[in-house]
Amino acid sequence: RARILAGTAEVMLAKGYANASVTDIVAAAGIARDVFYEHFDNKQHAFLETQQSVTQAVLELCGSAYFKGKDWPERVWLLLCALCGLIAGFPALAHVRIVECYAAGPIAVRGTEELLRTVALFLEEGYSYRQGSEQLPRTASLAIAGAIFELIYRLVAKGEAEAVPRYLPLLGYIAIAPFTSTADAVGLIREYTQKA
Repeated sequence: RARILAGTAEVMLAKGYANASVTDIVAAAGIARDVFYEHFDNKQHAFLETQQSVTQAVLELCGSAYFKGKDWPERVWLLLCALCGLIAGFPALAHVRIVECYAAGPIAVRGTEELLRTVALFLEEGYSYRQGSEQLPRTASLAIAGAIFELIYRLVAKGEAEAVPRYLPLLGYIAIAPFTSTADAVGLIREYTQKA
């Protein structure tokens, strides 16, 4: 099963969802066709399971990193560090999770929307980080998560997943500046970047 999921990710990166076939996945996984059908009904089923597997890994890694920070901005920074490292280290999985979801139908798109809402939850603490932050619209966290996703999406879609960590300071600024001040956000990002 793990080989099929990895093979699915490789094929999606190489060919895209629309051009991929079960035959391609079977070849990439190095298994017999009947083994594929013991685990999955079709290409979409394999894709959705791969997507879900990646989502679980992302949430576990990012959640673990988040709770290592001493305060909310640092927690968000550590989460983004973990996310950027994961994307750069596993470009095929990033491509499946971030890019190909829009080609795989409404269920895959809903999965991406749910992931965005989950990421937005990590920003909720920002509303109480400093006085005045609570006055931000409650949709701000979802908008911020969407902006981060869009920047990462563009890089991964261009085949530049390995470049994502270079954008970490910008991603960190996008995430924390609305809840702090511009000057505070810049100072914090400088501090975190120097520590890294």
